Amino acid sequence: LHVFWNQDRLIIPFFPFVLLFLFGSLLQLFKDKWPALSPVVYVLMLLLPLISLNRYTRSVNIKSIQEGLLGNRLYNYTTEWKNYIEAIQYIGKSEPKTTFAATRKAELAQIYSGGRNFYGINQAAEANNVDEFLKKLKDAGVNTFILDQCLGTFSGIYNTVEARYPGTFKSYKQFGGKDRPTHLCKINYPPSIK
Repeated sequence: LHVFWNQDRLIIPFFPFVLLFLFGSLLQLFKDKWPALSPVVYVLMLLLPLISLNRYTRSVNIKSIQEGLLGNRLYNYTTEWKNYIEAIQYIGKSEPKTTFAATRKAELAQIYSGGRNFYGINQAAEANNVDEFLKKLKDAGVNTFILDQCLGTFSGIYNTVEARYPGTFKSYKQFGGKDRPTHLCKINYPPSIK
């Protein structure tokens, strides 16, 4: 179960079922105990969802929806996320099929790249043992590293590896200007990593 349920994507699928249960229970209660008040339940069944829907639609960013429908899928994303997604899209469209990139959120990268596979790295702690980390990447066939600025996870990995083996990551493409860029880096495995 999710720790934090206050998200529309988690609540909305359950909302109709909650309403059915709630109104069904109220109808049964009023039908048995106070039959004269049953019409009140029918009015509530109509009004409450409309009031909730009205409140919800006021919180929706209509401009974001319009831009998304017009094809600007990255509208309203922060600069670092735009750069990250543009790098992933570049790999999906322009890199040879032999490119196998390490990134965080590999499932998201697969969606934005058009179905390309990525090697997922979820925590900077994976790079605590640099030799073991690089061996794991090499064994998986990873030859590219996406250095993004979104959460700092990959900056930490990059710095840890480069401190131990300078020149392991060689940037060959940058997305975004000086403001929180994303880099595609070729991995030059040290000879000691077998």
